[in-house]
Amino acid sequence: MQQKINIKKLKTVTLVFMYVIITIQAIMFRALDIVSKPEPLVNYVVTFVVLCMVAVLTNYYLITLSGSTMLNFRFYNILIMLFLYAFSITVSFSFPTKKEYITAQLIARTVMYVLGLLLGMAFCSYFIDYYKANTKAKKKMRLAMVIIYTIFVLVVLTNIKTHLVFYYAPDGNVIYPKTYLIANICPILFFVFHLYETIRSDNDRKTKLVLLSYCFFAMLFIIIDSLPFDNNDIRIDSGIALGALFTIYVIFLQIYVQDKIELSKKSSELREKQTQIMISQIQPHFLYNTLSAIYVLCGDNPKLAQKTIKDFSSYLRQNMSSLNSQGCVMFEKELEHTKIYLSIEKLRFEDLLTVEYDIQYESFMLPPLTLQPIVENAVKYGVRGCEDGGTVRIHTRREDDRIYVVVHDDGRGFDPSVIDNDSENHIGLKNTKQRIESMCGGQLLIESSADEGTTVTIILEEK
Repeated sequence: MQQKINIKKLKTVTLVFMYVIITIQAIMFRALDIVSKPEPLVNYVVTFVVLCMVAVLTNYYLITLSGSTMLNFRFYNILIMLFLYAFSITVSFSFPTKKEYITAQLIARTVMYVLGLLLGMAFCSYFIDYYKANTKAKKKMRLAMVIIYTIFVLVVLTNIKTHLVFYYAPDGNVIYPKTYLIANICPILFFVFHLYETIRSDNDRKTKLVLLSYCFFAMLFIIIDSLPFDNNDIRIDSGIALGALFTIYVIFLQIYVQDKIELSKKSSELREKQTQIMISQIQPHFLYNTLSAIYVLCGDNPKLAQKTIKDFSSYLRQNMSSLNSQGCVMFEKELEHTKIYLSIEKLRFEDLLTVEYDIQYESFMLPPLTLQPIVENAVKYGVRGCEDGGTVRIHTRREDDRIYVVVHDDGRGFDPSVIDNDSENHIGLKNTKQRIESMCGGQLLIESSADEGTTVTIILEEK
């Protein structure tokens, strides 16, 4: 499940919670007599390391996301469940082995096993997403997962009566019967199923290796935990948490590599779109008409011809420089480029083209070649379609934490849906919309009515 969320708020709440829990664990270690008891000491140390590493990983994972990024909730759930499971291990070893604490120990250990099963369920949900299966097949897999884990959770919750997983002796020591392995059957069954599905899946070899590596560490520690033992042996329940931690780091490494690949792909797509925009901006008819106008001016008005050549060269230079731009530019620069374009168009249309500026705010940035394609569409499909010409208005303002850039023409209007269907004539406007969304997290809205004109609005979040 993915959705748009407030990453900053989520990060703050999550990290405050985690560091409070780590502080509590450190206080418990200091307040309780842990050092003299080998079993609690080993589990406290391991779980403290796990808690700290999960907190660091969660912090890094959330800080790399922007406010508009889609958060992978399945991976986030694994982080949270592992954190809670590790802390529950700490709590289960914090009570003295005395008969008056049996009830508290029973509740704490039951919670620990339930959280361990929920952690396994979180892993299972994440793995299912990677299989190349249709939606119906994945729904069946998730249903089977829920049924299996629900059964085992009920087994743990009813352990108070059945004593299938563990029970406490009158002296307060925990006893693990031979049926203890029932608690590990669930994750073992899942990993066997995971191995089977991975081998028979249609995923490529690299993806299969990644899927198999996910379960390696967790499977290793579950097997170690399932080996025969005496009730006098030291129980390292935190070993499974440590195995889960290794598995999570393998997952995170794969996520990190995928993000790098995706970023590289988006960068290539952005450069390709910038090239398309530049080509669309230098249409042959615009070149011919501009050069023809300059040719006429050379005889009638040499000074104006000289100025037009200068403006035209600046226009071309700005288009070319946009190819090397990897980020956003100041609105002032975009407005200057647009004014150069409009001054050239004024030579052709003279009094048929009127331009009005209402610039109330300009201290912001936006992708290069953003404003000019919108204005060009207003001239090309708005003003040029009217016998008496028309007016193009450029307006900017800031309201609350949002910036609005509005381009309006009083031309004949058009059907906004043609932008998606007619990629050849509207490639500049279509790419502009995509770049605003991907580079700024903004929006581009188009409103148009027949004989009433068109309004194009860019909405940006001020950062």
